[in-house]
Amino acid sequence: SDIYNDNFTLVIAEPGNGKSRFLKEIVLQSEVNNCFVLFIDLKTISNQRIEEKIISIFNYPIPNPKTNNDVNGFKEYFFLEKFTIDDSSKSIIICLDALDEVKRDSQFAVLDLIRQFHIDNPQIKVVLSCRDYIYKDKNFHSKLNDFAPKIIEIKPFNSKMANDYLIKCGKDELLLPK
Repeated sequence: SDIYNDNFTLVIAEPGNGKSRFLKEIVLQSEVNNCFVLFIDLKTISNQRIEEKIISIFNYPIPNPKTNNDVNGFKEYFFLEKFTIDDSSKSIIICLDALDEVKRDSQFAVLDLIRQFHIDNPQIKVVLSCRDYIYKDKNFHSKLNDFAPKIIEIKPFNSKMANDYLIKCGKDELLLPK
């Protein structure tokens, strides 16, 4: 629930640990949390401003995902209709996924686009995902320091953590090979 309240959140993890899926889950939970959430794969942005990308998404509506495969397959989507970037009736979150998958020589240019978007639209919350090596880069910090992003690090479950989680959720213990 903190994601829906923080102004700028950075999600870091190694490949395959669930950064993209985490951001997509934020979209899927948007109605429950009474907010509008848009997911954008940063590889699809190139040099356009983020506002332009958002407008292009609304010009070509994408059906809401109905299955897990739908969710995993989308590069950009949103979960509510009748939205404009100036809509103040709901909290707005833009999930920007996979800065680390943008071409290396374009990563900081895209970060500049994100920075400018956040300056121009302070009412919109931003959730950005990347690998930790980008987060550790001093140039990365110089671009985002004044936003004081909340950091969420996703670490992989080991088998004991998976068992504990399933038990906590009321499921039978996962049967693990001895």
